[in-house]
Amino acid sequence: MAPSFYITRYGDVCSRLSSLNRGVVSQIGTSAGGLSIPAVAYGDREPFERTTHRIAGHAGGGVGSYMPADRKRPVLAILSAFHGAEMESIAGAMNLVSILETGEDLKGTAWPTIVEHAKALRILIVPIANPDGRTCIPSDDQQEWDAELTNHYRHGTWKDGSPITHGGVRDYQPLPLERVKLRGGYVNANGIEPTSGWKFGRELNPEAWAVIDLAEQEYVDCVLDLHSCGAGPFLFTEMGPVPKVFHLRQSYVDGVMRTKLRDRDLGAKSWTVSGKRDWGMYHLEFLYQLTGCLPLCYEGPTGVQRGNPHTHQEIVDQYLTLFEAVIQTGALEGLRPEGST
Repeated sequence: MAPSFYITRYGDVCSRLSSLNRGVVSQIGTSAGGLSIPAVAYGDREPFERTTHRIAGHAGGGVGSYMPADRKRPVLAILSAFHGAEMESIAGAMNLVSILETGEDLKGTAWPTIVEHAKALRILIVPIANPDGRTCIPSDDQQEWDAELTNHYRHGTWKDGSPITHGGVRDYQPLPLERVKLRGGYVNANGIEPTSGWKFGRELNPEAWAVIDLAEQEYVDCVLDLHSCGAGPFLFTEMGPVPKVFHLRQSYVDGVMRTKLRDRDLGAKSWTVSGKRDWGMYHLEFLYQLTGCLPLCYEGPTGVQRGNPHTHQEIVDQYLTLFEAVIQTGALEGLRPEGST
């Protein structure tokens, strides 16, 4: 069983959000399975007027028609568990909520750098972006899973007992649920993988569109998308078909994070991972096109696995170190690359 500071269950997350004192909690949408998608905001929202959207504004040359001209608080959106079985990110997000509420994580450790620099930002946290994916999994502790059970919960199992692979989830969009024994945490109740399935529209993929609406309403400056895998922790660099200046900013934030991880003996990698591609459009690229935000994608570790063991505390501290790096960068230097619109 996971320790008390490692909160990942949907009901526990909703219960804790209902008792916050500082954060403003809202429901940004409803999942395909009918579950609330909650979000919590810290920092005042600065209102702004917009007469068009970013693409039209660019075409007309009128940046001021869609972009806040004098906003003082950069807006950071943190998305956790679009893949519901990657529950490590939920634990990280809920510990960040605790810090922004009390100054301490759920272990009682103070994070003064986060507290200080968070004052300069507006921070939006979506702790479970895919509630359907999380609630279909009975376990709350991935460190107890072997490789077979990991795949079973992450990607699902066909009715004949054969595993649905990572690629298999994407070979079928939507997943043919009549052929599935367990649909796994990657998809929602409609069998849609939210991060690559935004094209299906609001009815089939309400999770992605809840985030899209939030990003546009807030005109976010950075979206930090949280995941986990066996090789973590690492932050993608050269992520997505975006201008070079955004790749440089991704690499800069990656360097800040890796230095902090190394100083804290938290498993900093000696290599980097390029997310560069010239095909397709996942939700991060879509959000960039919508708002011009800096897209960041992080992969934390999955726990005690052969070759890459990490404790619950290390996993949480790795996520918090990532948050510290992004929040500090945003406060001191801004989240958008200078001059980008």
